[in-house]
Amino acid sequence: QNAISSGVQPDQPLAAAVVRAYCTARDLDSALSVVAAMTCDSPTALRILESLGLKQVQHSTHSLFFRLPLNINVANALLRGVLAERRVAGMRLVYRLMCTAGLRPDAETVGVFLSHLYSVERAGSRELLAVLNTLSKATPPTLDHLHLILRAAQREGVEITQASGWWAIWMKLRGR
Repeated sequence: QNAISSGVQPDQPLAAAVVRAYCTARDLDSALSVVAAMTCDSPTALRILESLGLKQVQHSTHSLFFRLPLNINVANALLRGVLAERRVAGMRLVYRLMCTAGLRPDAETVGVFLSHLYSVERAGSRELLAVLNTLSKATPPTLDHLHLILRAAQREGVEITQASGWWAIWMKLRGR
């Protein structure tokens, strides 16, 4: 209420900034609550948010965003926070939430997906390429997306040529 009285108009950029701030503070429940206030008319969206860990919608705290349309910037902000806590399972749920809201992934969404899969999940170039092919129907790949896939391919090549452990021993014995 203080924000409204001081002239702040609730909009999607403000909602995205609030969701980002909550995610940075590791308060995923509050971030989910903001999105729940925005999607309160959709039972499907609320079920997805509950699957992500929403405990209780804090209507009084986030009434500023009540029924404000969810947009891709808010979804991307939520995606980054969910990835830190729920990893790939959370990523799939946020993607379902986006589809439920009629949102298509943009270049940032694809970049966040690919970056997480590459750096945290250690996905290979084939897996990254499959994700890119699936998501590129909505948005064309960027140079950053392709660069990430090439880095994954290079990482795979290095791992193959620099064998260690039992694999290296087996290769030496086989070469005798």
